[in-house]
Order: sequence, then C-alpha cells, then structure tokens
Amino acid sequence: MVVTALGTTVAEVALGVEHSCARLAEGSLRCWGLNGYGQLGDGTTTPAIRPSPVAVTALGTAVAQVALGYYHGCARRPNGSLWCWGSNSYGQLGDGTTTRRLSPVAVTALGTTVAQVALGDVPACARGGPDGSLWCWGDNSYGQLGDGTTTRRLRPVAVTALGTTVEQVALRSYHSCARRADGSLWCWGSNGLGQLGDGTTVDRLRPVAITALGTTVAEVALGNYHGCVRRADGSLWCWGYNWWGQLGDGTTVDRPSAGAVTALGTAVAQVALGEFHSCARRADGSLWCWGRNGVGQLGALAGSNAWLPVATSPCGDGICGLNEQQSGGCPADCTARCGDCVCDPAFENTTTCPADCVPGGSCTPSACGNARCEADETCALCPGDCGTCYTTCGKHGCEPGETCSSCPGDCGACAAPVCGNASCDAGESCGSCPGDCGACGGTAWGQPAGAISASLQAVSFPVNTSVGFAAGTNGTLLKSTDSGASWTALSAGTAATLRALAFVDAQTGLAAGDGGVLLKTTNGGLSWTALTSGTTAALRALALLDALTASPRATAGCCSRRPMAARAGRR
Repeated sequence: MVVTALGTTVAEVALGVEHSCARLAEGSLRCWGLNGYGQLGDGTTTPAIRPSPVAVTALGTAVAQVALGYYHGCARRPNGSLWCWGSNSYGQLGDGTTTRRLSPVAVTALGTTVAQVALGDVPACARGGPDGSLWCWGDNSYGQLGDGTTTRRLRPVAVTALGTTVEQVALRSYHSCARRADGSLWCWGSNGLGQLGDGTTVDRLRPVAITALGTTVAEVALGNYHGCVRRADGSLWCWGYNWWGQLGDGTTVDRPSAGAVTALGTAVAQVALGEFHSCARRADGSLWCWGRNGVGQLGALAGSNAWLPVATSPCGDGICGLNEQQSGGCPADCTARCGDCVCDPAFENTTTCPADCVPGGSCTPSACGNARCEADETCALCPGDCGTCYTTCGKHGCEPGETCSSCPGDCGACAAPVCGNASCDAGESCGSCPGDCGACGGTAWGQPAGAISASLQAVSFPVNTSVGFAAGTNGTLLKSTDSGASWTALSAGTAATLRALAFVDAQTGLAAGDGGVLLKTTNGGLSWTALTSGTTAALRALALLDALTASPRATAGCCSRRPMAARAGRR
C-alpha cells in the first residue's frame, strides 16, 4: 500500500521494530506506528499506536539523516549535531541519563561533528565527520561498543582501535562492524555463531580485522547473527548463523568466515539483511532474496524458505508472486488468464486450466529462453526460464518432481479426495470412486494400440493420460501422445533390454534392464546414462516419488543454537 499522507517527496526511510520514520525532501521528519515509549518523537505517548505519520516538530526542517533502533530514534541535522528520543533504559540516547525522552534531545558530547549515525536494538554509534573517528554508547553486554569493556555507556566513548579512518558503521543487537577508508572490515562484540567473520566463535571486546576479505569491502550489512559485504568487484560474501539458509550458499551450515554468494555473480549493487533473511539488489535493478520466509519476507515462494537467492516476482512476468498478491500492486500478473501458456500456481492447475498446466496442452509449444516457465519446461531443461533445480525437499517451494505426498512441506497437504470432481485424487481408486478413476476389472480394459514393434514390458504415463512411454523386449523405447492409440519409437535400443520404466515428468525418468543396469534420461528418453554397473539382483520394477532423493534438515525451531537472550525484553 502507498503511504499517501507523505506525498511524493520522501528522501529517506528508516524502520524500527514497530515504528517507522520518513525524511521528506524539505528536511522535515514524519513518524508513525507504536508510540508507547515516545519513539515517534512528537512529545507524547498517546495514542499508543499512530497509523498515520506525525511531524517531529522539534526538529523543524533540518534533518539530514534518520536512524531507528528498537524503541528509539536519532536524527542527524545538517550542522552535524545529533538528536535522539524514545526509550533510554540502556542509555541508548547518549544524553548521560536513562530517562525516556518523548521529544528529541541533543547528544551534546558529540558537538557538531557527526557524519553518520547507526543504531542497533539498544547500542548506538556515530561516525565523526572531519576526522573519521567512531563513537559508541548504550548497551555493551557483549562488548558491542568496542571500547574493550562490557560496561554500559550513557554517553559516547571513542572506539580508539579504529583510529580516524572509518567510512561506514553497521550495528545489530550484540555485534558491530565498521568499514575503513582503506577497504578493510573490522568487527567486534558477540561471536558465538561466527557472526564477526574472523574465523572464530570468540567474543571480541575490541575491533578485529576480517583479514579474509582483504581491502576490497565497499559496503557492509548485518543481520541478527550474520553479516554480508559487497566487495568492490560487485561480488557478495556472507558469514555467521545459517540455520535458515540466510548466507545464500545453498546450505544451512554456519560459517565463521565469509563465503561467496556465487549465485549472484559480480553484479551486486546493494545488500540489506533482516533478522534471518537477506536481500541484494543487482545492477540490472532486480531484487534477490534468500533465507527464512515464514511470513513471506522474501517476496516470493509463498512461505517456503530459500537457501539460494531467488528473484522477487517482478510485475509483468505473468506469475502472481506472494509480494504481488499481498500488496495488490500488480493486477496484470494477479488476474487469472487461462491460455497464456504460463501455469500460475496462484490460480491455475491441471484441472482448472489444462491448456497452461498440462504438457502437450493447447498452448503454443514452449520456447526456452522466453522468460516464462511453461508447462512442459523444467528447471533441468530450461533453467533460464524456470530457475535453478534444487536437491532437497524443504528448500525452495514445490519443485518439479515434488508432490503433496512426497514433499508436503513444500507443496502443501494433499487435498481430501472428492469423489465426483472428475479427477482421480490421491486416496481414490477405481473401487472407491469409479466415476473419477474408471471401472475396476479386466473387462473394463481396452486395447487402444494396434500392432507395435515389440511386446511391451513396462508402461509409464508420468503426467497425464495422454503422454506415456513404453519399453519393449528388444530394448526399444516408444512414446505415445494419444493415450496409447499410437506409438513412436524413440531409440533403436539401449545397452540392456529394458524391464521397467519410471518417469516423474515428461523429461526425467529411470529404466532398469537385465543384469541390474540402471539408466537415467533427462530428455524424454532420447538418450540414456548408466547410473550403476549393476546390482545384486536383476531389477524388474521401479517406482519414484520425486526426481531426487535427499534427507531434509529439520527446521522446526529457529533458536536451538542461539545463546543470546531473547529480544522481547529489550527496551
């Protein structure tokens, strides 16, 4: 939704835990959201929730930058002075007290030299303008102020270990990082999950150099327990806690040292991190996100976590992404259009729109490279249109080859069978629902095919009742596109007489032959690759639930490895 009360003059926006502020082009500040601690800076705590922006009148029209913490905020004015307001129980306002302030008060210890301000939940830091020095204050329980102690500071103290060459500072709840003018990165504070990136899990009370990144750091961003940097060459490197895949390396393994997010190449223009997810803007303007997605924070994949970057759905791609559904901002994508050759999972399926969702339907044949993942394309056949193939149930949504039975976490629970809906649902049979599944008994079987070149040993119809494969005694592989009424030989034979077939889609399948040979095809049977040299018994039957088999990592809990106190009590 658009915050219409702000018009079209917003120059900067900042977000706290439950409040937001925007700096307008003329220099005034507007804030909205929760106000129980005076964090909106308008001199009141009532009403406790303000759904519309209110002016922070004490600052006039002289705000140059705004930053928000847990229940407080700070603004830098053009003259270099710093003003803060809201909750102050940890001294996070820097005025020498722990008194809550409903209106902005000056951080007098910093004078008029502030060039940048950054706020964590309750720690705060400011970078000095003329000399590049760094000053921090507030909560210091894990050494996140970098002064060599764990003493809470009610006024700014200098981070002397960094000298006078700091160009950017980033804070989170319990750790901090700074980029120096020479491109080096320095971090300090809590490190139990490797979130400092120095290759250890040892807490640091003073800044330590992250030597693995050299002097090529152009930007740093911090999540609650992980961090990422954009390097000068446009590559992205991340480290720390990785339970939700927020490091973007395709795993959930924690990293105490930085590793490259190779899926993004060297075209990253900006990076931002949330609590357990990450996003990067590429030079072409596209936005890619990964990590936890329980409430749709990735803008795609409808609640499925992502261990590799996925593009948020852009308006105009024909797919109604979760971000578009929730915002209502793209009717062009979020209006069902059966017949456009794109099977949109938000509206269409093989029953409601077979033209789009059934391979071989009435749509124009798919074209790999047209930026649309059509019904008979897969991630293996056309990754440019359909995205990267993944190998584990529980990662990236309902991938090709996964079903509600084989992977309910990704594909959703299988619907209860409904006899009479013209679809043979899971749990129905010819006995329980002959109207949907056909009559049982040999007398009801027809013989659609005439004479064929070989006696059939196995038949597989992987997608629907029209497209199927058959194996003959001489190894010949045949394909039918008309429910078995006619067959076409796809190959002259294989290295072994085929005895069994199992396809998970129109392209990917396995075959078993005499001697136990197992073969695989990824191109609809046009070519086969032997997977094993043999087994202890000649295979006679095959059954596949999905194209790939792996053991998913449990993700039921987020915090079993999280040693710090919960943030709920931070004020």
